Amino acid sequence: MLQRTLRKIAIALGATTAGISLIAVNVPSSSAATTCTLQGSLPSKIVINKRDVIVHSKLSGSGDCKPKGGGFSYAAANLDGPQGAEDFAYWDRIGDSERFDFWAYDITPGSYTLRDGDAWVYDADYNDVPVKWKATSTKIKFGSRVISTKSSRKQAKVTVSATAQRYTADEKYKSYKTKVYLQRKTKNAKSYSAYKTLTSSATGKISYSYSTKKQYRYRFVIKDAASVCGSTSASTYR
Repeated sequence: MLQRTLRKIAIALGATTAGISLIAVNVPSSSAATTCTLQGSLPSKIVINKRDVIVHSKLSGSGDCKPKGGGFSYAAANLDGPQGAEDFAYWDRIGDSERFDFWAYDITPGSYTLRDGDAWVYDADYNDVPVKWKATSTKIKFGSRVISTKSSRKQAKVTVSATAQRYTADEKYKSYKTKVYLQRKTKNAKSYSAYKTLTSSATGKISYSYSTKKQYRYRFVIKDAASVCGSTSASTYR
C-alpha cells in the first residue's frame, strides 16, 4: 500500500540522516504478531417503518488490533443483500461508527451481511498484522401494525375489531390481507392465550363476534413473515 511504503521511506530517511546504515526496513518484530479480529455491528433485525431508516455500525476489534508501537490505519467491509452488493462501510479506527441509510422505496427485504472486510494493522516495524473479519448479519423487513382496535357488547354477544396495515415501498402504511391471531386473557391473568386465528380482508378489516358472559382483555397479533415484521395491537377490555 502507498501509505505504508511512504512510512517505510520516512523511516529510512530518518535513519540515514542520523548516520545509521539501514540494511532492511522490514525487520521482523521482536514479538510475533497475533491475529486482529474485526467486526462491524448490526442489529439482529431492521424494521422499515418510515422513509429512511438509519443504522450505525460500530467497529470492534479483539486480539492484536492495537500492537504496541504499531498502529491501525483503516477498516472496510461490504454490505451484501439479496440483490448482491448493496453498500460498503469504512472506519478510520476501532470504535468508530459507519452510517447506513435504508430507504423504503428501494429496499429488498431479506438477509444482509457485512462481510469480506479488510484492514491495515501494523506492528512497531510496520510489518502487517494478520487480519480476520467476522461477518455480521441482519434481517430487514417492512413494518406492520394493527390499528383502531375496539370492542363492543350487546347482551352476551361481544365483537372485537381492528385494521391490519403494513409499510410499503410507497413510503406509507397500507391496509392488507394477512393472518391475524386474536388473543385474550381475564382481567387478573398475567399473560394472553391464543383464542382464534383470523384473516383480515383485502382492506385490512378484522372483526370477530361470539357469545360470552365473561369479560376479557383482547388484542390482535400479526406474526413475522418473510418480508413483514410482526406486531401487536393495543388491547381492549369487554
